[in-house]
Amino acid sequence: MNADDMVERVCFLPVDSRVIGTLSPRDLVKRTGYPQATEALTVDSVEGVLRRHPELLKEWEIWSDDKCTPTSWIFQMNPDGCTVYFHPVGESMVFADPFVACAEYIVRELRWIKAISDTPHGMD
Repeated sequence: MNADDMVERVCFLPVDSRVIGTLSPRDLVKRTGYPQATEALTVDSVEGVLRRHPELLKEWEIWSDDKCTPTSWIFQMNPDGCTVYFHPVGESMVFADPFVACAEYIVRELRWIKAISDTPHGMD
């Protein structure tokens, strides 16, 4: 799989999650090829896919809202901008452009999922 295909598959993770419904976030991420090509997932590469598929912004907002974890990255769209932050207390960023905000969130979310998955007793 080439880098562009991997980035596209990552961007469609929330759709795959809803359609498949039985895989953990870790397993969904593994299916994208991301763990073998982490350097290819950049804010710019993700932003390009999101601009071609603007419907994915809402999918990622739903993904963010539906998580049941005590700590995680969060993506919120608001009329006056978008926020990406680490819950419960952590780094917080505000963006005027929802595509850049969502791309930033996706990159951070995938890094977080991979980091947790790489630890003993990681997420399932």
